[in-house]
Amino acid sequence: PPRTILHNDLHAQNLFFGVEAGRPELVLIDFNSTAQARGPCDIAGLLGASMDSRERLATESTLLRTYHSTLLQAGVGNYSLERCLDDYRFGLLFRYARTLLTVATGLPARSQREEQYRVLLGRLRAAIDENDCVALLPG
Repeated sequence: PPRTILHNDLHAQNLFFGVEAGRPELVLIDFNSTAQARGPCDIAGLLGASMDSRERLATESTLLRTYHSTLLQAGVGNYSLERCLDDYRFGLLFRYARTLLTVATGLPARSQREEQYRVLLGRLRAAIDENDCVALLPG
């Protein structure tokens, strides 16, 4: 714990922003990959896959601290910021591995999709390197 239901494919193409009655609104789509895990895994997918390194580095720490603070305010207990950050780092590794598996099992032949996956893997790899995620792995 703490576990939640993950979207498990959270990236910019699955988010729609709008304004309803003067209030910002966010709509998520494509819930065919839901899972139970720790919430920072979804955040890792969103930040690691949807933002280039410069944008992510400028906001990553603040977003993760705000996320953790919001969890605490909502009553989630016994979940340190350090554990939350490690869960985010594990989430980056998982998203990279999952994307590699997708590519290995039959990347669509269209060159546009190939470029999309190349960019996605590059962003995730940069996030993994910049967060020293490999240090979490045994051995």
